[in-house]
Formats: sequence, C-alpha cells, structure tokens
Amino acid sequence: MSETLAALQFTILTYIAAGFVFCKAGIITSEIQKSLSVLVVEVILPINVFTSSLENLSVKLIYSFLPTLLLAVLIEIALIAVTKKPVKKFFSREEYRIVRYGLLVSNGGLVGAPVMEQLFGAAGVIMCNVLMIPTRIVTYSAGELIFGSEKKTSVFNTILKNKVIIVMAAALIMRAMHWNVPEPCFTALKNIGSCLSPLALVAVGSMMANCDPARKEMSFKILFASLLRLIAVPLFALGLCFLFSVDFMNTAVLVLLLGMPVGTTVAVHAEKYNGNVAFASAVVFVTTLASTASLILLLEIVGMFY
Repeated sequence: MSETLAALQFTILTYIAAGFVFCKAGIITSEIQKSLSVLVVEVILPINVFTSSLENLSVKLIYSFLPTLLLAVLIEIALIAVTKKPVKKFFSREEYRIVRYGLLVSNGGLVGAPVMEQLFGAAGVIMCNVLMIPTRIVTYSAGELIFGSEKKTSVFNTILKNKVIIVMAAALIMRAMHWNVPEPCFTALKNIGSCLSPLALVAVGSMMANCDPARKEMSFKILFASLLRLIAVPLFALGLCFLFSVDFMNTAVLVLLLGMPVGTTVAVHAEKYNGNVAFASAVVFVTTLASTASLILLLEIVGMFY
C-alpha cells in the first residue's frame, strides 16, 4: 500500500514540477494558463466523466451500492451545509472559497481508482466510480456556485446545466438502451478524457510558478485547510459508517476517497474566475504531498474499528 501511494504521489508531483518548469521557461504564458484552465473544466472533465460512466456505470451497479452511495451523498450535503457560512476571522473571502471547494471536492478521481484497485481489485475500482458520483456532480457545480458570479442562482437550474450530470445521465441512458459510440470515436474521446489529470496538474504547476512565497500567516491557513481535508472529513465519514454498521470494504473505500487531497480543479477554477491562485495552488500542493502519509494512517484507523 505504501509503495503504491508513494509511486502515485511521485507521478503527481512530477506533473506539477513539469508545469512549473514550463512556466518558468516561458512555454506556458498567462494567456495559455487561462485557456488551459477553461479547456480542463469545460471540455476535458465532462468527456472524462462520460467515457468513464459509459464503461463502468449502470443502474444495476448503482443500486447494488445504494446504501453506501446514499451515505456519500449525505456526507456531501452535510459538508455543503456546514461550510456555507464563511469563517471571516480566520480566512479572507477568497481564501474561504478555496477552502470550501477543497472540502467539497477531493482528488479521488485522480488517485482513487489505482489505490482501490491495489487494495480490493476490480471490485474496488467499481466501488470507487460509484461512490465518486456525488463528488463528480459537485466538482462542476461547486466551481460555478463558489467561484462564479455573485448573483443568486437556482440550485435546480445549476444542476440542470451541470455538464457532469448531463454526461453521466446520457451514459446511463445509452447503456440502458444498448446504444454504443462507434469504437474509433469512443477511443478518441477516451484518449482526450485521459488528459484530464496531466493537464490539470501541469496547469497547477504553472500557476505555482507565478506564486509569491507563502507568508507565515498563510502557512497556518494552509495547514489548517489541509487538516480539515485529509483528517477531519474522512474521520467524520468513518464515524457515520461505524454508526450505520457499514462493512469494512465499503467503509475503507469511502473513507480513503474522502481523505484524498484537494481536487486540482480548485486552482483551475481560481485561475478561471480570477481568484487567489497562490493560495489554491499551495493547498493543492501541500495536501497532495501530505496525503502520502495521511492515507496510510486513515487505513490503519479504519482497521482498528473492524
């Protein structure tokens, strides 16, 4: 387990380092950064979810994991409610937007599946895709609602316009109707979708190249945000799983997915909406680095309860 996590984290850090170098070398300019952010969020992310859903999701599969899926939805709703009111005494408005997004959206889509495959085999990968549904839905909605315009937007209207929900629904309908995308087209879409993680991480690395060194007061904020993402949220999930007598495998998968680092798309959204890119990039970097140890710790804690 530790070797798998170490290898995955090294790969992630390599992508970030590449983006950093590309920016310092003048290959990625500020204009390219902006275009890359829009490309990742608006195009590649929906394509990635569509191809993944078309391959792995089905109504029957979702039903088989329904109890744990409902628990994952409950946790996401609780996080949305708890984080609604800004902590003005500790975070600035822009910083709290990033912290809130980070608590709602983990990076389970990037490192979750490989870890679950190593731990539980093919069943772990399937569970990962099902339990990531709430996070994938929130990934797009949270970016629009938290970083977008100040005008009040209907949640229902936002859900209807959510590209992730649309493509997931389309994939489920196609599977139910036995409609297939022509193999050459599907292969092309899948290859485009597979660019999500590398491009998002390269974009984050390029953003970090333009960041000023973190001030002392920012360092404490980053540490606090990291503890919330990597420890507090997954332990909250563990408590609920234990309360509702969820079995070990479902508990381990859910807790580890919620203990993944902050989603790289937070820095992409911050760039797209002119937010605090420095703070967002730093939170992504620190939580990614620290999760190598925290995920192992969480797995040990889950084992103590079963």
